[in-house]
Amino acid sequence: MISTPTFKHLALSTVTVSVLTLLAACGSDNSDTPSNSEAPNSNAASGTVTGFGSLIVDGIRYDDSLLDNAGAIQIEGDDASLRNGTRSDLSIGQKVDIGFRDANVLTSLRLGSEIVGFVTVPASGNMITVAGQRVKINVDPSVGPLTFLSDITSINSLTVDDRVEVHGVLGIDNNGSFIQARRLEREPSLDEAGAIIMTTKLTGVISNFSTTSTGRRFTLGSITVNVPTSTNVDPAGLQLANGVLVKVFSTTGIVNGTLTANAIRSNSLRGNSSDFRVSGVVTNLDTNAKTFKVDGTMVNGAALNALPTLGSTIRVDGRYDSATQILTARDFKFSKADVTDASLRGSITEYVSNSNFVVRGITVDASEVPGLTGLANAVFVEVTGAVNNGTVKATAVSVRAPDAGSRLEGSGTVSALNTAAKTFQLGTQVVNYNNATFEDGVLANLTDGSIVKVEGVLSGGVLQAREIEFRTASSQFEVEGVLQTSAAAEGSNLRFILDGINLVCSPSASLQACSATTLRDGAKVEAKYQISGTNNIVTRLKLKSR
Repeated sequence: MISTPTFKHLALSTVTVSVLTLLAACGSDNSDTPSNSEAPNSNAASGTVTGFGSLIVDGIRYDDSLLDNAGAIQIEGDDASLRNGTRSDLSIGQKVDIGFRDANVLTSLRLGSEIVGFVTVPASGNMITVAGQRVKINVDPSVGPLTFLSDITSINSLTVDDRVEVHGVLGIDNNGSFIQARRLEREPSLDEAGAIIMTTKLTGVISNFSTTSTGRRFTLGSITVNVPTSTNVDPAGLQLANGVLVKVFSTTGIVNGTLTANAIRSNSLRGNSSDFRVSGVVTNLDTNAKTFKVDGTMVNGAALNALPTLGSTIRVDGRYDSATQILTARDFKFSKADVTDASLRGSITEYVSNSNFVVRGITVDASEVPGLTGLANAVFVEVTGAVNNGTVKATAVSVRAPDAGSRLEGSGTVSALNTAAKTFQLGTQVVNYNNATFEDGVLANLTDGSIVKVEGVLSGGVLQAREIEFRTASSQFEVEGVLQTSAAAEGSNLRFILDGINLVCSPSASLQACSATTLRDGAKVEAKYQISGTNNIVTRLKLKSR
């Protein structure tokens, strides 16, 4: 019997950097897409991921088909290193720097968070302190994008034992600079060997700058940063001084309120851009000079009909000059409505009810959409809604046929395998595996009757597979997260909770990570499981670090 496949999005996830080689292009099926009448291949933007199908940044839909090219996606590590990434590294609320060419076609993307470290002061109201830096959580959609919480029930649940990653933009109030969080994500506090992870990342405005006999020193938030002469500073020649916005990386962590920097990177944008877009909170407003800053970028607003208000959240478009490091604004848009809404386009997976299903890896609650019928696994939908902690609260859901180029995920039983044409079927969906990579198996394991999960792109009605994962059952589920409590013994088994899912594993040669030593509070775990009665039985288990 052929099982009915379900089709899902390509999940997406993290990081920010300055725009140096980001010269790419953005998608074109959104009415809120500024025209690019100037030189092609010289456009850039810095903003927040607000949706998928293609990639949506600050309400603008970009054609992301070229991001499959080698090196098109780069990810900034907590130690300042850069690695090649994939679409599976992207998620809602993350900060991205993108390059694009005419017709909004993306050519490059960098991911980079602002802060990574342990909570130093638990939440008070909507403010929490992470690695000595104030982080503000937004719960009011009228003032800008809501903060997306990942693997966190609420900021009040976080303690000084928790390590988190913050994506966001710079804000300034009477108490100094802070990060207005777009995404707050729990991170592992232990590495795969069980040691505490010390790498730390800070972003903020320099104050109390001074030189010392061994280098330089300044303050970010409540943390003193020592900068030895050996510290790598990017770009070379960057002048560290009071008022400069920087990102600091350390592999040794905070000790007695002091951080030793291994690397410092300027968040200033580099590279002339005929069309540049940046979003964030308006700071340093000077109504006489008609200037202001957005996420640390100086903006000349002389050509604007009116200036934005101090503290407002906007997206501003214009031309960026690397020599002056000034963005000359053509127009701006307050970050409300389509800019703050999340947008998802993909196939439904893990459908439980209209109030609980998944699209593109994001849980959706459509319980308040009136007259909504016909939702089920494998139904292709377009969802618009507002971020609500780790879910999207839908305001509109439409059922539609998948477009050519849609990224899908299917699971089921292989049939009609044709090794000459390199195709098979999942239910009625034809899959081509010519360019696929394999996980938990090899090509030789692909036979009629194999149970697989397929990720790929729809083209000409055929799912062009990028990755094929072998499974033990078609009903196998996946979950990944950070353990908030250590696993508890239950007879010869261990029981633990991962991202809200109660799981049971039995120690064995194939489940070596199923042990009290590895399943500790603070460990990051990826699990595959099957439902058996009232239990979720783990079939594969992997301990991970960032």
